[in-house]
Amino acid sequence: MAHRVHFGADQYVELPELPSVWQAEPPGATAREVSNLEAAIREALEGPLGLPALSECLTGDDTVVLAIRRGTPCSDQIISTVVQVVLDCLTPSQPVTILRTEADAAADRGDPRRLLRPEHARRVIIKTHQARNSDDLAYLARFEDGRVLRLNRALVEADVVIPIGWTQSRGTWNRYSAFGAIFPAFADYTAQQRHWREVVERVRYRKLKRMGKVRSSPLRAASSLSREADWLLGTQFALEAVPGPFGRVLRVMAGDVHRVAKESREEFLRQWGLPVERRSDVVIAGVDYNPAHSPWENLAQAAWTAARLANPRGQIILLADWEMPARSSPEIALSPSEVAARGSWTDVLQELGDAVVPFWLLSRVRRRASLCVWSPRPVSQPLWREWIDWLGIETSNRVEVLQQWVQSAGSVTLLSHATLVCPQRMSLPPHVPDRPA
Repeated sequence: MAHRVHFGADQYVELPELPSVWQAEPPGATAREVSNLEAAIREALEGPLGLPALSECLTGDDTVVLAIRRGTPCSDQIISTVVQVVLDCLTPSQPVTILRTEADAAADRGDPRRLLRPEHARRVIIKTHQARNSDDLAYLARFEDGRVLRLNRALVEADVVIPIGWTQSRGTWNRYSAFGAIFPAFADYTAQQRHWREVVERVRYRKLKRMGKVRSSPLRAASSLSREADWLLGTQFALEAVPGPFGRVLRVMAGDVHRVAKESREEFLRQWGLPVERRSDVVIAGVDYNPAHSPWENLAQAAWTAARLANPRGQIILLADWEMPARSSPEIALSPSEVAARGSWTDVLQELGDAVVPFWLLSRVRRRASLCVWSPRPVSQPLWREWIDWLGIETSNRVEVLQQWVQSAGSVTLLSHATLVCPQRMSLPPHVPDRPA
């Protein structure tokens, strides 16, 4: 019986079943998505975790701001439902503000007014955070370590801030969960620069720690800063989506920000945690089409997951559909040479942030394994072709190439929905090659 590896938007390839092949499939791959998203959101808001219903947490004259984390699946549908519930709790003259990132604004996301009744749409204010615009920022407090916390003025002046976000795997853009919708996304540009500099420094410290050269990193975790920023802002109520395949939603949770962060993480691991007892010479991983993210983000997340399943200097083959449109960036219009001219990855990440993270991750994966992107259609954009060549990624569109790898390798792992999977090594220490089956 042939194995199927799913990728893109409900596409798949079939590969032969052999003793050396391990078909990895977390429960989330076959879990049922939320059939009625609006009803699920309303239920979560009426029976939240650790708090009274949202309607009991608001008064009619409250200034309410919804802070939207970029990349949230089905975000406009989620926001529109939350907006309706909030407006029903406020006086008829009181609006609700939606605060979104520049990336979401550029992709025409985070504005649900087309989904609302006219009387509700007129009471919605859309604001786009501009980290370099001092007029948009206000001083809130100082972190425990003394650094200044400046956030978007709408957040600081609000009576109630409700972060709306989603849960994701560890090890890439970091695990923010319900906390990450506020900081550093809606902080000032200096704080965002420092965030990305410390991300790179933490990676270096972890590498040195594995080599036994240092004991621990002196830097605080990004999730710790996000939690402290929420506490300083007084954020209590949050909503979190647990993602499913192809940009869908498996579950929605709302309530106390700490309870939501904890239980959504646990649910995410139940659906997408993958106990791993071996690494393979070849990993063939499917890249989901997630319209909330750019193609490069989807590709980099899948590569990062596959690298956890591959032997050192092994082969990673990513199945992707390059021509699927993406409605949410960040995209990058710079060529590899222009990015390289800016200096080290630390310098590049500080200046460009989210937009360049996928290329940084892919370059790190390439240092650990060979990387090939298989797609039924070739890459048509010249700039994408430049990045592929600069990163040293091979490409192919022949099924025979995949079959050859499966038949010739000593051990093979097949993984669908690699953009979501969170590998959890159970028995083998890091970087220990497995013996062929």
